[in-house]
Amino acid sequence: AKWVVEQNGAAVGVGEFFQDIWQYHPNKFVVDVQVAPSVVGQGMGSAMYEEILHTLAPHDPISLRCKVREDRERGHQFALSR
Repeated sequence: AKWVVEQNGAAVGVGEFFQDIWQYHPNKFVVDVQVAPSVVGQGMGSAMYEEILHTLAPHDPISLRCKVREDRERGHQFALSR
């Protein structure tokens, strides 16, 4: 599933989850949350992450994986805090 957040008609964030076809397990998922630098810190990433968790709950996930760019310190903190 994928979500797009718009602000004033422009896309400012995207959140999604999927399953890795190379390491498939019915209860393991990959999560991706991205927010435009201009709106970081406004709660959009957190809201998308919570929606992803809510949507995944019926699938009883046992792991969520993500990737974070090395140069995105706030992204590291976001992932580590969850």
